Amino acid sequence: KYFQEALPFRIKKLVYYNVPKVFEAIFKLVSDWFNEKIKSRIIVLHNDMTPAFTDLPGLKELTPKEMGGLSKLSFEEICDRTTPTMTKLVDETKSFAITV
Repeated sequence: KYFQEALPFRIKKLVYYNVPKVFEAIFKLVSDWFNEKIKSRIIVLHNDMTPAFTDLPGLKELTPKEMGGLSKLSFEEICDRTTPTMTKLVDETKSFAITV
């Protein structure tokens, strides 16, 4: 219910790539509780990103070559570039609170 109605942002598409079989089995059980709108926004892929590239224009240009994309950066380089930003974001939001 929280995932469907109470998140403070809209999820357009979730792509789970290269997931283990256990995750896929658990996801199938849990997805029975999702409404059809949420189910249509989730893609579970093994090793072919083509369905995600079709659904999300521009994703192929951002995805590393080792995942079937066109980006000149490797997965490790993308992680190295985004880690400081994400760490800073987490550090800054530790003191964030909403009171009523």
